[in-house]
Amino acid sequence: MKEQRDVYRFEEKLETGEDIEFNDRLRRSGCQIMFSPVPRIFHQNRVGFHAVATHQYKYGLHSYPVRFGRLGYSWFVRLPILVLLLIGAPALVLLTSFVTLKDWVRYDPREVIYAPGVLFLRVLFVVATLVGTIDVRRSLPVAMRNRRRSRA
Repeated sequence: MKEQRDVYRFEEKLETGEDIEFNDRLRRSGCQIMFSPVPRIFHQNRVGFHAVATHQYKYGLHSYPVRFGRLGYSWFVRLPILVLLLIGAPALVLLTSFVTLKDWVRYDPREVIYAPGVLFLRVLFVVATLVGTIDVRRSLPVAMRNRRRSRA
């Protein structure tokens, strides 16, 4: 009974990526996830460059453990992902920056002044993703770390 209750437990103060882990946990337990066209939660976006930069870093840091952690922490799994990240990092930064900026600039061409900040944030994300892939155990979001300890 406790195991089933833990599957459905949702942490209100999730760190980046933990919503993905929560959805995966529900799916593995056989649950179906349905999305509402009208959100029933309040979500506050980050305000200020420092808060956005911190969020981007944590999102990158938690990327490997949340997306691929179930495959294991072996270097046989992580090394190919790390190599692909290193090779693809410049393209990832440029493409994700373009996707972010294209609608802004289309709406108001003066928004191009934000390009250096967006590029910096995307580089920060990629660096954090590399760090999280190299040091998986320390890059786990807190709730995932706590769940691992409680299972041990």
